[in-house]
Amino acid sequence: MVHYKGNLIAEKYGEGFHGDLPLRGMSMTKSIISALAGILVHQGKLDIHQTTGLPAYENAKDARKNITIDQILKMTAGYDYNEAYESDPRNLLNTMLMTQGDMADFADDVPLRATPGETWDYQTVHSVLLSKIVRNHAGSFEEYLKLVHEDFFDRVGMHHSFLQADASGTFIGGAFAYASPRDWMRFGLLYLNDGLNENSERILADDWVKYTNTPSAASLKSRGYGAQFWLNAETKNQWIPNAPADMFAAKGHYGQYVVIVPSLDLVIVRLGQTYNTKAFDVDEFIVDILDCFNPKN
Repeated sequence: MVHYKGNLIAEKYGEGFHGDLPLRGMSMTKSIISALAGILVHQGKLDIHQTTGLPAYENAKDARKNITIDQILKMTAGYDYNEAYESDPRNLLNTMLMTQGDMADFADDVPLRATPGETWDYQTVHSVLLSKIVRNHAGSFEEYLKLVHEDFFDRVGMHHSFLQADASGTFIGGAFAYASPRDWMRFGLLYLNDGLNENSERILADDWVKYTNTPSAASLKSRGYGAQFWLNAETKNQWIPNAPADMFAAKGHYGQYVVIVPSLDLVIVRLGQTYNTKAFDVDEFIVDILDCFNPKN
């Protein structure tokens, strides 16, 4: 799907799929949990510059007690593990996502290997803990459900979307959001329109989108990363060097993308299960689309 300057100009599906069919977003879930945090900030229920408030961290005898919600959002807490999703089926990530009834309870025992704020590493533990932080600040369990279903999905117009919860009732922060292609597009448009829905109602806090696509200093040493969104900021390992630097995206592990390009007034949604990047290069696909609106010649 391609949305350009206020209009949906391209939409195509494989056989058996359609615009209202919920499809999993894998790690695009991280970006949705970040949006929920942005709603809580708008509601005055969350201060991202405070420490996490997680009980295990409040009582910790190490630097975990000093980790801020901002550092969780920006993935700069400094946890001591590697993602290794496919290469080690029994690693910490798979153990957390596939075997734990309370994923956040498992995640808050993960030790640190760096001083919080000094390093960046893409780690799903951040997102799992962020989801628990969102739950804790939403209020009662009923208010938590209202936040997700009414304040977010309903107000954004994402009526064919849902989040999977773990056995403790916390929506999983790392990988288990499902939304239809058109709903993923609405999600992208929410960020393109600075946190306003299609009725110009404010959903996210003022400046939340700016905060989201501002890279941490730690991430700029490696790859541009914001608040649970990938950025195309100019770095040594820039995502797509010949694309606009203001481009940012929710990304899923097997080629699920919601790409927002404010300077072109453009949102691209691509869903699928691309295990072989040689068979379909998603980044090349994005560049081909960008060239239609910003030709090199």
